[in-house]
Amino acid sequence: MRTFRVAIVGRDPATRQAAAEAFDDASTSWDVSLHAERPNGFDAVVLLPDAAEGDGIRFDPDRPRRVIEELTIALDEGDGPVGVWAPCPGAGATSVAVHLAAVLAETEDCYLADMDPLRGAARRLGCPPFEGDARMQARPVAGGFRLIEGELPRIEGEAGRVIVDGPGPAVLTADCSKHVIVVPSGRVGLERAREVLSDLGSTSSAIIVNRTGWGGELSRTAIHRLLGHRIALELPPSPGLRDAEDRSELLTSFLSPWLNRIRRLARAL
Repeated sequence: MRTFRVAIVGRDPATRQAAAEAFDDASTSWDVSLHAERPNGFDAVVLLPDAAEGDGIRFDPDRPRRVIEELTIALDEGDGPVGVWAPCPGAGATSVAVHLAAVLAETEDCYLADMDPLRGAARRLGCPPFEGDARMQARPVAGGFRLIEGELPRIEGEAGRVIVDGPGPAVLTADCSKHVIVVPSGRVGLERAREVLSDLGSTSSAIIVNRTGWGGELSRTAIHRLLGHRIALELPPSPGLRDAEDRSELLTSFLSPWLNRIRRLARAL
C-alpha cells in the first residue's frame, strides 16, 4: 500500500491540536505531519485558518470531519474516467452521477457515459431514445454536459472529465481511475453492499452514503460497522431532489444541502 504524505499547515496551537485530533481516524496509509510553513514534496496540504492562501484543502474547525472526507477522495490516484455505481438497487447512484457531471461542467468540459442497458441516466434526464447509433452521438443536455449512451466517449483534443454511470459490472469494465460507490443507509442494502465490496479488491474508490429519506436509518457509526469500509461522504435526505426527478430536472439551488455535498465531492475529484 502506498503511503501518502499529508502536511497540516498553520501556527495557531488550538487549531493545530483540533486538526491533529481530526486525523485520529484517518487511513493508516497517511503520513500526517504539522508545519508552520507550507512544505514541498507532499501529496496533500491541509491549510488551517491562519495559513496563507494557496492550493490545498481548508480545515474548518467547526466541521473537522470534512477534511478527512475530502482527503479520502482527493488521494485516490488518477484523473481518468470516474465510475459512479451502486452495489444494490435504489441507492441513488444515477442521481449522484448526473449531478456530479453537472457540477463539473460548470468549470470544464464534462461527459456522462450512460452504460445502463435500461438508459438510467438518459431517462433520468428526460432524453428520448436517440435515432440512430446512440454510441456515436454525445448529446448536450440541460446540465451543461454531454450525454453518450452505451460506451465511453471518445474525446478529441483536450480531454474533458468523464463520469460513467451504470450497473457495477458494466462500470467496472470501463477502466475508470476512480469509483464513487453509492450505498443506502438501511441495513439490508448495506449488508448487500458489503458482500459486493468484499469482492472488489484494490479498486480505488470512495464510498458515499445516500440517505434517501427520513426515519429507520442507521447512524454513521452503525453504517461503518455493517459496511466494514470507510465512508467518504454522506448525502442528506432531499425532498427537492425527488421533486426534480419527477420533472426530469436537476437540482441547481446553492441552498440545497444535498447538492452542496455533491459540490464537495466534485472539488475533491
